[in-house]
Order: sequence, then C-alpha cells, then structure tokens
Amino acid sequence: MNKNKLLIRILSWILVLMMIITGLYTAIYFFINTVFAADDSVPDLKIAVGLLYGDNVDVAFKTTTTNGYIIGTATIEKYKKTFTPLWSTTEANVITVLCDRNNGKKSNTYYFSDTSVAVGEYHLQIDAVYEDSQTMAEDMTEIDAALSDMGIYSIPSYINGEYRIRIGHWGTQNEAEVALEEYGSLLNLLLDGKEVTIVGASATGVSMVATSTAKILFEYDCGKTSFFALDAIDDPDGTAAYLSTPSGNIYEGIFVYKRYKTAAKDGIELINVVPLEDYVAGVLPYEISNSWPIECQKTFAIAARTYVIQNMGKYWAYGFNVDSTANSQVYRGIARVNSNVRAAVEVTAGQVLTYNGSLAAVYYSSSTGGCTAGTYYVWGSSGYSWLASKTTPWEDYLNHANAFWQTEVSPSELSQYLISRGHTTLQSDIASITIDETAGKESSYVYKVTIEDTKGNKVTITRCDKVKSAFSKYLNSANFVVDKGSVDYTEYTALLPPDSLLEYEYPEGSGERERIFSTSKLFGVLTDFGQYLGSWQNSISVVTAGGSRVAPSSGNMIVLTAESQNPIYAVSKIDGKRYDLSNLTITSTKHAKNKDNFIFVGKGWGHGVGLSQYGTYDLAMMGIDYKTILTSYCPGTSLSNYTDVVSWQWW
Repeated sequence: MNKNKLLIRILSWILVLMMIITGLYTAIYFFINTVFAADDSVPDLKIAVGLLYGDNVDVAFKTTTTNGYIIGTATIEKYKKTFTPLWSTTEANVITVLCDRNNGKKSNTYYFSDTSVAVGEYHLQIDAVYEDSQTMAEDMTEIDAALSDMGIYSIPSYINGEYRIRIGHWGTQNEAEVALEEYGSLLNLLLDGKEVTIVGASATGVSMVATSTAKILFEYDCGKTSFFALDAIDDPDGTAAYLSTPSGNIYEGIFVYKRYKTAAKDGIELINVVPLEDYVAGVLPYEISNSWPIECQKTFAIAARTYVIQNMGKYWAYGFNVDSTANSQVYRGIARVNSNVRAAVEVTAGQVLTYNGSLAAVYYSSSTGGCTAGTYYVWGSSGYSWLASKTTPWEDYLNHANAFWQTEVSPSELSQYLISRGHTTLQSDIASITIDETAGKESSYVYKVTIEDTKGNKVTITRCDKVKSAFSKYLNSANFVVDKGSVDYTEYTALLPPDSLLEYEYPEGSGERERIFSTSKLFGVLTDFGQYLGSWQNSISVVTAGGSRVAPSSGNMIVLTAESQNPIYAVSKIDGKRYDLSNLTITSTKHAKNKDNFIFVGKGWGHGVGLSQYGTYDLAMMGIDYKTILTSYCPGTSLSNYTDVVSWQWW
C-alpha cells in the first residue's frame, strides 16, 4: 500500500511538472508572441477567410502541424480580431475538431454515431471555476494520478469564458450516471469537497481529439460569443510552424473552428484568420503563377490587397470577411509562396489603388482579349470612371490558354439551351443572332444581342454579364462575334505597349504632326497633343476610303487614307521598337464544320472588367513597371497606403 502511494506521488509530481511547463509555455506565448498583439499607432489588420462554411461543412475537421498546438479563444469582428491563448499541447501533431456529439471512428475518420461511440458526448464536470490554466492543471494532475488505472482522464475545458475540468466521456446519460456513482465520492474527496456533476452535449460545443487515439485533448463551448482556435507551436529555434489541412494546403495565422448547426446540417466551419500581407501572399500563387515576372506580382499584390480591404463585409453574414474561392479571390495559404511572391508583397506592403483620394474598386479576370468592358456595361454599375471600357492592344490573347476560342452549336441545340436558361419566348430553332451594341467604342464586348427563332419570336438580352450567362455553355467571355456557317473576326498582327509609352513618327514631308483629310462636310482630327484642329461640331468625323471614323471622346486618333504611301509608326519608349499603325490587325474568317450551325469566335476569359491577368503578364514581359501597368488598365488611379485612405472606428 505504501509503495502504491509512493508511486502515485511520484507520478503526480511528474504530471505537475509537465503541467507547469505547459502553463509556462502558454504564458510566454501570450506575453511575447501573441498572434494579434497590436501597436495602437499602426493598424493591425487581419483577414478572416472562410475555408469551409455553410452547408459545405464537415462533421469533423482534421488539422496537422509539426510541434503541437496553442489552444485559444478567438473573437471575429468585421475589422478587428482577437486571439487569447488558453492552453497548449504537444500530445498529438494530427488532431480532429469534432461537434460535441457522439462520434464513431473508422480509419481516423469521425462520424456521428450513437451505436459505435469513440468519443462520447456526456462527461463528468468538476463544479469549480479556475482562475487560470495553471491552477486547473494542478487539479488535473491529482485527478489523473488517482484515476489512471481506471481508464478515464481529465479534460481541460473552457466553458462560457471560464476554465473548467471535465472527466471521461460516455455515450449515454445512464453510462455517465454509473460513472458518477463509481467515481464521484473519490473525486469529491480528492478535490477538497468540490462537487461533481454530469454535462451533456450542446449545439455550440466542440471537442479537440488526437486523431489516431480519439483522446479528448480539449473541450470548448462559449456559445456564439467567442470560438475555439488553434495556432501552431513554432520550432525551438524560432522557425515558424504552420497549420495544414487534409488537402495539403498550409496556412499562416490561426484556425478558428465554429459549430454550424441547422435543422438539416451539423458540422465544423473553418476560418483562417491571417495578417493582411500574409493573406495577399496566399492569393498571388493561386490567382497568377508564382513564376511570373516580379512587376506582375507587384501589380496583383496591390489588386488583391485593394480588393480584400474594400470587401471586408462581403461574407459577413457568415461571420468572416471573404471566402477562399474565386467568388472572392482564390486563397490557399502559403504552400506555393516563394521568394518572388514574398518580395512583391514586401515591396508593395500596405499599398492600395485609389482614385481621387478614395479606395478604388479593382477587379480582374484571366484575360480580356484586347479590350476591357466598363462596369456599366457588365454589371450596370456607374461612377467607376477608372474601370471604363478601353483597348488593351498589348495582350497576347492568341497565345494564352482559353483566351482565343471558338464553339459551334446547331440551331436546335441552341434553342433548347436558351429556353432552359429561362428564355421561354423562343419556341423553335434559332434563325439568327444579331449583335446590336457593344460595350462602347473601344470595346468589342457584346452589350446587347437579339436572338430570333424560325417562327419570328425574338429575345433581346442586354448587359454583358447577362449575355455571357445566357450563352455560358458556348462562351468564355462576352467578347465575341457570331454568325451562321461562318463569321469574320479580327486579330492582331502586332502588340502595342500602353499609349503613355509610345511616341509617333509621322511621314517625312507631311509638314505637320497630324494628317488632316478634307471631306465635303465639316472636318477635324484629334492630334497627339489632345487638341482639335479644323471645324468642330458635336463630334469629329473623318471620311476615308474605309468609311467614316468618329474620334473618341478621349485619347488619340490616327487615320490613314488608302493612297497613303508613308505610314505612321509608333515607337516604344521602352526599347525603341517601331510599330506600323497601318497594319495592326487583320480580318479572318472561321467556318463552322456544319454550314447550318452557329459559330462563336471569341477573345478573353472572364467578366472583362479591369485588369487582365495574362495582359498584365504581357506588359511585365515588355519590361513595364507595376505602376504603369495599373494606370494603363485603370487610368486616373494612384497608389496610397491603406491606412491613409481607410478609417475604421476601432482604429
């Protein structure tokens, strides 16, 4: 008997020492390396990214790290996040966070089960609140020393904002009552008269278990006021450690696990709370390649940073800022982040796109096909002058994936498809498709199209996004031409840098820097200095052998007659390369395999507003810097630090 007592005391002291070490680590972490410690003078902006949410939640979620976990409590507000360490554990590198319910286990996968219970929802709980983790750890040591031979153990818990100790787990109330009868008196005596009660499952509680053994490492239930969170313990030499998901994605910051429970669904939502610049780094390799030129990386670092700051409330109904998909920006952590990405994020840290001193909305798509479409034409949004339709003659869309395309469809299949998309006015095979209007003079994106069937029924679709949606099976973008049997289209023969990087060479002997062509009516041209010459009435029109040309409201206009022998050249300021402006595009024809079918020929991939990812790549490959790239796509914008243009009350 004395030997047993001695053994228990030795074991008890060992456990106490282990708990003290755990407590010290947690305290040191809290004071020295707290994730969200902020300097009041510098905004410490964090982004909450929904990785798994809503009806896509899993019953349980597995997480992996290398050294163990800092366990904490987190709050998420739209602009402010907190993380407070509560506990730490090195007992398992692979853990699973479960709903507080009866869970079965098969091959390290957990599922709800009331018959084959690996993790039970009923526990004994010490009726005492602990002021801190160290005091709780001391009682846990006593409990584990006394009950180690009985197959049950203490569970550190944080319930409604207070430290608690839970003991064991059982699948039914009856089993828990039997355990209480068996162990209650011993625990009461061991803990100086503290009462022991039974607690069951709740709709907001979660359990953290060692995945392989199903041992409960921590229990958390604070309703909806705060949430269970984990951070990775760094290597002993200070090298950062990370959290990873079963898909192999690796993340900075912390994971927050929220219970999502409805009448039809019960599971674990996963949110990654991460510093702004680490979020930006986690976007770049998944929206563009991490091997693309550094100026391209810088451009999209600013685009990604601007987008997320402007969209902090996009998914706030779910309790986080943005999701991790293309519905926001594709974000998958740091697995692909390399020195190229890090350098771009660091150089541009804090920079956002602004217009007239305010944050400027910025959008991007894979490719735009030689021009963009303004927000008014695509989404019906006005007031975004920096996102107006414009030509982008530098984009090499002929040689980029999915950026130059053609599709073919029979009149009957097209009719059935359009009807299935809600255009039920159509009743027979499609007879014709007419493009009525494009997204402005500088864009070939289709803004209005009329479809007529063989019975004379017509449907007119207006707005680029609706046009693309109506024909979505056959289009990569709304930048297309279409006809039956064959269709004419244009393609470039040369790629021009932005106009701001060009100088013009005019024919020798012309006597002027501009060419003026007489007509029987009023005439005039827009010079490269932005001045109008000749007569002006409403708009400027120049009649050439090719027909009437109307000058754009802004920018330059070059007109050559059919008899011109000395073409005008554009000269790049970057490398001196000369471009013959009389031969920039050619017209070609595509034929359908079946002459009765409609053939679509298109350019670009995506909505066409703002930046083109591949177009940005093309500019970077020309040697153009990121600031020029941004202003080439978004004229009138400038760069500012987000702290100078955004003001949130909590700052």
